[in-house]
Amino acid sequence: MKRIFKFLKALIKYWLYGQEVTYEKFMERNMSCHGCEDREEDRCGKCGCPLHKKTRWSTEECPLKKW
Repeated sequence: MKRIFKFLKALIKYWLYGQEVTYEKFMERNMSCHGCEDREEDRCGKCGCPLHKKTRWSTEECPLKKW
């Protein structure tokens, strides 16, 4: 339930203030997540967000400060 709340909060922040990052920045973030030991399939193991969304949104950042 906590993960759902965090994702909804991120989604609202994106709708209000965000935009998609450039393709280059998306790829950089995605590669950083790809090698992360906390990755759980297609989700961030720390916050539970789906990585295909988290790495695209300008309003999001890595909870481990990797990007």
